[in-house]
Amino acid sequence: MSVHAVTLNLPESLYRRAVLRAAAGQHAVEDELTFVLNEALAEPEPGLPAALEEELAQVQFLDDATLWRAAALTVPDASAQRWEELAEKRELVGLSEAEAVEVEQLLGLADRVMLIRAEAAVRLKDRGHDITGLTAPSDGG
Repeated sequence: MSVHAVTLNLPESLYRRAVLRAAAGQHAVEDELTFVLNEALAEPEPGLPAALEEELAQVQFLDDATLWRAAALTVPDASAQRWEELAEKRELVGLSEAEAVEVEQLLGLADRVMLIRAEAAVRLKDRGHDITGLTAPSDGG
């Protein structure tokens, strides 16, 4: 793999955050910036995991009442709160390897919930139900 030297002018605040993250992970600043850039530019893997594909395929067999419940699924409050905490920590000082894995798991949970909700809504609509209440913006309360 060839390596290219790049000169990059960073705002002071961004540079300080990079220094803090590098120090927290006991890395060189250059290594930390390379890691962050690699994560930001990573291409998503194509397709869904087989287990999730199977779970989504099973949604079509649910009765209407179960579909309505599935269409209203949300990420548990504790998981959402933990994700917020880790996102803030990542911005400030970076994450440990275990915390980075936890973030990926939490994002996977959020993706799973979103996909199940969407599939359930599609099935309800296909069955002639009015799903506008599922897609209407909340009142913020």
